[in-house]
Amino acid sequence: MSTVLVFDIQGTALNPCHPARARQLVRKQRAEVVSTRPYAIRLVSRESPTCGTARPNRPIRLFDEA
Repeated sequence: MSTVLVFDIQGTALNPCHPARARQLVRKQRAEVVSTRPYAIRLVSRESPTCGTARPNRPIRLFDEA
């Protein structure tokens, strides 16, 4: 299954969401498209609902390769 990258207002990466959820957010003007390949959206308001889970949006933890 594919996922859509999600960024907050400051550009911090959040948990990815399902493509249908991303389309809903863009259609309701709660998010804007950042790029189409890979598809990514940026939330435009702090009141935007969470993507994919019932938990609040939180930054993604990336692992160091070192």
